[in-house]
Amino acid sequence: EKAHGSSVFVWLSTHSVMPAKKSKTSPKAPATPAPEAPEAPVAVAEPAGPPEKKPKLDASEAATDEHEKDDVPDTNSKTVAGKCCMNPADATVDAVVGENGVLTGLTSGFFQHTAKGVRANVGVKGGRHYFEVQVVEWLMGSSYRTRIGVSTGDVSLYALQDERTVGFESDGRFVCQGSATMPSTPGKARPSFTRGDTVGLLLNLQANSENANTVSLFKNGARATPPMPLPDCMRGKALFPTVVYKCATVRVNLGPSPLTSLPFTVRMVGAAKESDASMSSLKAGGSPEAVVPVGLPNSGVLDWVDSWMASNTGAVEVSSRSILNWLEVSGLTVRRSGGSAERPIFQVSGAPNDHTSLGVADGKAQRQLLQAASLQQKSVVVLEISENLRKQWRAELLSTVGPGYKTTAVVVAGEPSEEIKERARDVIRKRKRAEFDRMVAARRVQKSREKAARQHKRKLEKLREEKINQAKEQAAKLAADKKAAAAKRAAAAAAAAGGEAAPVEEETVPEPIAAPAAAKPEVESEEEADEPDPEFKDDTDYSKIKLQHRDVPDVAPAAIEHSYREFSWPDPSEGFSKIDHVWGDAAVASQCMEDLVLERKKLEKRKVAVNKWFKDKVKEWNEVINEWKRIQKTKCATPTESELGVGEPDIWSVEDVKDTGNGLPLFKSFQAEDWALLNLRFEMHAMIHAFRQEVGDDHPGIHPETFAHYYTTFFGKGFSYQMYGQDSLEDIARLLGDTLSADDDTGCLLLGHPDETPLETFIKLTEEARRDRLARIEAGDETAKLKMNFGAAKGLGKGWMGKGASLPAGAIGLRSVPYRAPVVAKSFGKGR
Repeated sequence: EKAHGSSVFVWLSTHSVMPAKKSKTSPKAPATPAPEAPEAPVAVAEPAGPPEKKPKLDASEAATDEHEKDDVPDTNSKTVAGKCCMNPADATVDAVVGENGVLTGLTSGFFQHTAKGVRANVGVKGGRHYFEVQVVEWLMGSSYRTRIGVSTGDVSLYALQDERTVGFESDGRFVCQGSATMPSTPGKARPSFTRGDTVGLLLNLQANSENANTVSLFKNGARATPPMPLPDCMRGKALFPTVVYKCATVRVNLGPSPLTSLPFTVRMVGAAKESDASMSSLKAGGSPEAVVPVGLPNSGVLDWVDSWMASNTGAVEVSSRSILNWLEVSGLTVRRSGGSAERPIFQVSGAPNDHTSLGVADGKAQRQLLQAASLQQKSVVVLEISENLRKQWRAELLSTVGPGYKTTAVVVAGEPSEEIKERARDVIRKRKRAEFDRMVAARRVQKSREKAARQHKRKLEKLREEKINQAKEQAAKLAADKKAAAAKRAAAAAAAAGGEAAPVEEETVPEPIAAPAAAKPEVESEEEADEPDPEFKDDTDYSKIKLQHRDVPDVAPAAIEHSYREFSWPDPSEGFSKIDHVWGDAAVASQCMEDLVLERKKLEKRKVAVNKWFKDKVKEWNEVINEWKRIQKTKCATPTESELGVGEPDIWSVEDVKDTGNGLPLFKSFQAEDWALLNLRFEMHAMIHAFRQEVGDDHPGIHPETFAHYYTTFFGKGFSYQMYGQDSLEDIARLLGDTLSADDDTGCLLLGHPDETPLETFIKLTEEARRDRLARIEAGDETAKLKMNFGAAKGLGKGWMGKGASLPAGAIGLRSVPYRAPVVAKSFGKGR
């Protein structure tokens, strides 16, 4: 009772101030005086009982917690009464603004999955104002939602996650700077609202108020959330009431009086003072504009469209990426898995996974979006990069745009403007800063965990030391008690015997064995000095950045290869109201187009027919090279290394390569690698000349990236660089420098001999290269040695060295026998 009396008294005293609930069955008891407090002083202690639970407050009781004060009446100032409404010109294309503030929308096609947004035509920049939204109906079985909030006038309603917009979702979450959090209000339920509820938003911009620069949600006249602060980027700017809804019909009340009574008087947005209001620049009517940006892929068209959309808030971007972004901010999960910016590959959660059902892949969604924008006379920018380069598509597009539109073709070609460059650099700066902030946040969490672990360890060590000291004190006290008891017994015995008490020997009490002391931490204090966060350093050379880096190309390479021949710049005869050139004039645009066509021709894999000239040349070559191999095999023995290079005739003075004058052919010393290089020289010669005959002189030639395709087309087999001991086509060109070379500008293959070059020329070139290689090897040049790998030719097709597949005599330790593929067991028995 002594130990717990004070805390029990304190706990009971706190409950004594709570009003007692009246019983419905028991009669009313007479009031009795409260018991007097005890006269003895009571020490204040922590409550020993459970913490009290505050009861939930209803709407009438919540009014007593409201700290907002009544507005001071002002009848002399001019107001915007009669001018304020939800602005049809500042709404998404699928939103329908009716009379009395009723908002509904389109629900066919992909519009059934999009969130509609409407903004008022009046924004407030001072004072305290209020507006309401009443949920009239929700479409059953759908993912309905409603958001009430405010935003700046330059925020696109298709970018609901922008940092310059805040609001409350119908599920109670508070959306601010792209993230959603659940407001915490003690003693109140989750601030969600549903069909039939009337919710209001209180925007407090009074500088002298304790709730300045905050927004609050009220539900059916009662406060539902505490004041939530506005982000810094929205302070000092005009904020417009913004309502977002999906699969719902709502009614917006801007004033002059609220639908539900509040615990205080407040001015509605529709009755705002003109000094505190700002009118929107977007108005219905006028002459809308249809912009068609025409630019080459990966040359900055997307950057220009982003800049244009930022300057034209009420405009609509008709493209695949804008539709996907809209679906994403509408609550659907869009998983992109490659493709291009023009034709992305994606899956959508919350809607049919087949993207064709949404109409994005086949263009139905884009056409629906363009038609809806035309009906509402909204300015549009049609972003179809590859299609806008085709004259036929541009003609079809002009016929689709509704009447009353001013059509503008914008040619985007040349060096990007400084504005575009700075926007790209700013995006990279923000991305790097965000990555650094995430790293610092993760580092802080790790440091906090480590600090908590150290503090917990010190706490355990301190507790263990206290227990050891307590055990020592108890042992000492026990020894003292035993000694005193022994002394009393001795004294009593001495008194009984009449003599002096014998001295009592002190009893030795063993001290408790303490655990080995742990190493003390370096910092003994509870408050440790935190290590400062690293400073943000950005070493990027922004002077070299011109455009934004994107994860996918603007247009798929296959699409460019398929349609680049139809690319053209718009001309006045097509019917555009105006043609603008940005970043460069018409001459710059023409040069950019020529460069693109040349580049695509270089990389294009065309279907080339194998003509008669090539077939006759290959037939003749097979007959000649087989005859040369037969002559070498029958007339020549493989020379020794001491005989190589001795008494060799002059190569270019030999008239008959089969007989140099002594009955021996010029190729008497050829080994397998020489025959392989001889055959490769002829193949390059025949293939490139045949290709040139088919494609004409306007084609730059065979590029290294298309070489394998054309080699297979002409010879019906694959090509292996490793067979010749090389890694790339550039290495092959250096190996066959007397026959093959690469253009310095285009990188395409070039030949040094005309198409009717005698076949004997190639064997002379091979013999000359052989002698030069042996001379370099004898001089100690190890790089001159060939590293042929004939095993790499397996699987490349028949006839890799001409007609037949047998190797000549002297082929690097291999016998002159036909090649046989290794036998592969189809199944393995036990133990094999």
